[in-house]
Amino acid sequence: MKRLDEGDVEELLEDDRLRLGVKLEDYLLVYLGVRPCSQITIPAELPSGGEMGRIIDERIYPTLLRIRRGDRGAIRDVKRAMRRAYSEVVEASEEYKAHIGWAERLGLRWRVDEVRPTVRELYLYRERGVEKRLRRLMDRRKRLRREALKRPRGLGIYLAYPEELEADWVVEMGRLLGYPKCCVERYARERSMGLEVEERAHRQLEEAEADAMAYFVSYFFPCSPSCPEAVSMGRRCLRLLEELHPRLGELYRGRVEENLNLVRRLPNLIREHRAEAERRLSLWRSRTRQL
Repeated sequence: MKRLDEGDVEELLEDDRLRLGVKLEDYLLVYLGVRPCSQITIPAELPSGGEMGRIIDERIYPTLLRIRRGDRGAIRDVKRAMRRAYSEVVEASEEYKAHIGWAERLGLRWRVDEVRPTVRELYLYRERGVEKRLRRLMDRRKRLRREALKRPRGLGIYLAYPEELEADWVVEMGRLLGYPKCCVERYARERSMGLEVEERAHRQLEEAEADAMAYFVSYFFPCSPSCPEAVSMGRRCLRLLEELHPRLGELYRGRVEENLNLVRRLPNLIREHRAEAERRLSLWRSRTRQL
């Protein structure tokens, strides 16, 4: 494992091809051994992810029209076009290359798994054993998704992400990502019941005082806003980052505050995202009817 000096850290912090939260939570916390593994959604978590998504949509639009026209081979061709667009727009970008480059520079292992034809998950980890656990989880996810296509459950997003309903799968993934056991088990139990964890976490912040350190990484939902295990994890992250470089402590304090505020806003953000998806679908249908 390469040992970073202050110059290396400063260079990482100045690299605008990675978001600050990704640098702190996904690269440095795994490098420091606080988390066994981290997960980055590509291209969403790239600095230019939104623009990349728009470009990909424009590139695949002509192929999408064939579905409207009843072409039986269209779905296969659309997926092929999506993967080609992802490769040309995302994998060829300097931002994507920088993410892989920093993983290698920090001595981290990495793997990429396809979520959808235009979405990937980049996993970063140090230990070889994590690779085997990830491979088993990804194989299980593929099976769950194939089964979900045969037996739609009518649960919206869970048709696309049926693994979220499988408590064992969720618990193992949570452990890999370094989340406290109590938080993982509550999340898994609620997801398996089809409950909206985001709404629960938002409501807790309205009803109880929070310790920002409990929100030690983004999109993590502690079992309570002041969960002792999560707070302890956050404080450990802070201490190790401060020991690595003086600037990192202040940056991380700001980051956990952002994570807490994101949980406050997340239900509204999800509703806005769903509304935007419906708007884009409606627009696509309108455009195809005019052809």
